[in-house]
Amino acid sequence: MTANGINHTTGAVKAPLWFYFVAVVSLIWNITGLLAFVLEMSMTPDTMAQMSPEQIKLYESTPTWLNLVFGFAVVSGVIGCLLILIKKAFSYKVLLASFVAVIVQMGYVFGIQQAVSVLGSDALVMPSVVILWGIFLVWLSRFAVTKHWLT
Repeated sequence: MTANGINHTTGAVKAPLWFYFVAVVSLIWNITGLLAFVLEMSMTPDTMAQMSPEQIKLYESTPTWLNLVFGFAVVSGVIGCLLILIKKAFSYKVLLASFVAVIVQMGYVFGIQQAVSVLGSDALVMPSVVILWGIFLVWLSRFAVTKHWLT
């Protein structure tokens, strides 16, 4: 590593501190999504008793393949953020795959299942944040590759 932050062996450039801060926050965000997935997949009858009949119908009508897409989205999001933190350019492809899975999942839930009619328009807030964060992470990882912060 030289004084200008370039590793002449790998061609890598030292990323700014804010980049690592954003990567850690994003990792925490994705771990939270993973925990939400685990909670949803392990829902008990007692938990379901707290739900409205419409919510139960929505939950029970979710196909298995969509739960797999949800799981893939959050696991690949966690892995993508870990790859950013260990400076791997492959994070871009992993985060892009995660984002595609998010779009498939949200498209089905809000397009096909019409979840807004059951959950109300407030239910669009979190999915919107998830989609925007996904776009941001894809952009950030690609940006980091072009800056040679990731190799």
